[in-house]
This record gives sequence, structure tokens and C-alpha cells, in this order.
Amino acid sequence: GEEEEQEAPAPPATPEVERVEDLLKVKAEQKALRQQEKDLTEGVYDDASNGRLASMQDGSEGARAFAAGFLKGAVEGSKKSVEAQGRLAEQLSRQAALVDELEHIVRSLEDLRRKDNFDKTAGAIAAPQTTAPTPLPAT
Repeated sequence: GEEEEQEAPAPPATPEVERVEDLLKVKAEQKALRQQEKDLTEGVYDDASNGRLASMQDGSEGARAFAAGFLKGAVEGSKKSVEAQGRLAEQLSRQAALVDELEHIVRSLEDLRRKDNFDKTAGAIAAPQTTAPTPLPAT
């Protein structure tokens, strides 16, 4: 038949081992609490977004004060976000104007270079035709 394996009895815990084990438990609890806080914050934000937090009458004075502060913070955050978006739009507009100006300068420089090359080529072609050989003086 099958023989069941028996675990060896755990050695007696020393104060050092107990502290390490307790620390690991605390860290696990902190991680779970951070996740719970994140989930609750998302729920409160959802409530604020849907207007359910603004009319909060129930709960402790602390809960109502937190809800009011949360809404005020959300409004301030939204204002700052809108202001930042406005500044970004203004910067993008200025950058677009600079790009247009630079493109115009590049086109002008290219046009000048083409004209210069054309003039040099035309001059090189025309030069041999206009310079007739000088007759040698008679002796």
C-alpha cells in the first residue's frame, strides 16, 4: 500500500526566526492592504465621476469630510489638467508655426541654391561661346 510521508517536526522557533516570520506576515498584509486601497480608491473615484459622492448624506462626519475633500481635489485636479492641456495646445501651436517658418526658410535656401547652380551652369555654357579666340598679331 501507500505510505504517507510524515513531515519532520518544526524546530523550536528562536526569537530571530519569529521576527523574520512576523515581518513576512506584515509585508504580505501591507501588499493586500495596498491592493484593497487601490480597489476602494477606484470605486470612490467612480462614485465621484457618476455624481453619487456629491450627495453623500450618510456615514460618519469623517467619511463626509473625506468625500467633500476628495471631490474638491478631483475638481482642482481637473482644472489643472485642463490648464495643462491648454498650455500644451499653445506650445504645439507655436511649434507648428516654427516648423512652418523653418520649412519656408529651407525652401527659400533650396530655391537660391538652384538659381545659383542654374546661373553657374548657364555662365559655363555661355562663356566659351562669347570668348572668341584672339587672332595672333601679324609679324
